[in-house]
Amino acid sequence: MGVRDVEPTGSAKPWQPFGQEGITAEKAAISSWLDAFAAHPLTTLLTLNDGELFVRADVGGVGFFRFGRGVLAVGGALTPDGDHRPTLEAFLEWCAAERLIPQFVHFSRATATALAQLGFKIDQLGASYSLALDDGKLSGRQYQQVRRKLNKAQRLGVTIERIENVGRFETLIPTLQEINRQWLRQKGAKHIKLLVCEFNRIRPDADTLIYTAWHDGELVAYLVFSRTTGSDSGWFHNLSRRKPGCVDGTMQLIVSRLMEDVGNGIIHFGFTPLVELQAPVYPHSKVASVIARQLSKFGGVVYPARSQRQYKASWCPTEVSPEYLAYRGSTLRAILWFLRATNSL
Repeated sequence: MGVRDVEPTGSAKPWQPFGQEGITAEKAAISSWLDAFAAHPLTTLLTLNDGELFVRADVGGVGFFRFGRGVLAVGGALTPDGDHRPTLEAFLEWCAAERLIPQFVHFSRATATALAQLGFKIDQLGASYSLALDDGKLSGRQYQQVRRKLNKAQRLGVTIERIENVGRFETLIPTLQEINRQWLRQKGAKHIKLLVCEFNRIRPDADTLIYTAWHDGELVAYLVFSRTTGSDSGWFHNLSRRKPGCVDGTMQLIVSRLMEDVGNGIIHFGFTPLVELQAPVYPHSKVASVIARQLSKFGGVVYPARSQRQYKASWCPTEVSPEYLAYRGSTLRAILWFLRATNSL
């Protein structure tokens, strides 16, 4: 992760290293920014996947990823002020100076309003799901289906192990990588980049909880939770994989273990594309709306969206939020760039 600090006069300081091996002060500083100003839970992706952070001291910052001549900004404006426009304008000025084309995902309503004012089209990509925990309890009629799955997995002997030791985790890496390959092959999907954690960056620590599921002495599934910060602090249901034929209820059993361990807070189940599509709210492209609605009819074309939605909906989320892509210029070009940047195409 890198920090660019642009002074109010417009003169730019050199890039400063951040997140490289052995450098921790800068990482702590960026984490503090996210703790204080993140308005979207998936802003945490910036600390997981070599994001960069543009900072202008007098207005705020914007986190982003580079891909070719474009940048994908994640989390919108990070600012102590409720007015997001000055921060975004500063970032866009820098993009123009660097001849980079910006796009935005996972941003707040305040950022969306400012982007619309700045001439961006804002098209819905799908939705994200969040569950506010109640002391880790799964009581009530709404959780009947989940409890049935939990009981089935437990009855068939599935057990959950929380991996807290790096040495233990490293011994399991070859098996986990094989589960990754089998999962992607079964789903007919590619490994999504930027919008989930890269597997080779996973290590158990205070901000990363790793759980594995075992059945008949065999590792059959795993789930990684990443801590989120800012206004919706909690845990991001990040990377999850399971072997084909895994006992039904295995993933639910892992999530229930997390609930027991953390008690309260929010579980952010993350973004699912092409679901919960709503009528446009912001300036948008009719072409993008048509493409999204057509693709949504074929749930596995871009991503196994239908199964993901069914799984997340089974947890009776307390909040379902639309997720948008904001861009300027050609709609088709913007969509193709986004799909390539995230390895969805």
